[in-house]
Amino acid sequence: LKIKKSKELLEHSSLNIGQIAERCGFSDYAYFYQVFIKYENISPKQYGTIKGIILVYKPMAHTSKNI
Repeated sequence: LKIKKSKELLEHSSLNIGQIAERCGFSDYAYFYQVFIKYENISPKQYGTIKGIILVYKPMAHTSKNI
């Protein structure tokens, strides 16, 4: 469900990738990237390119993991 939501946000919002990762419940941008690639076989940026979306990478405000 997190990846489905992230794809919707990638397509229909002006959020950057870090913000999308955070909104989808990922506390770590790199982990979001890995999970997205695992399930979609492409990176979030590649997905955006295919969909004709210009994506901007901005690191998340915090990178602390939920323990």
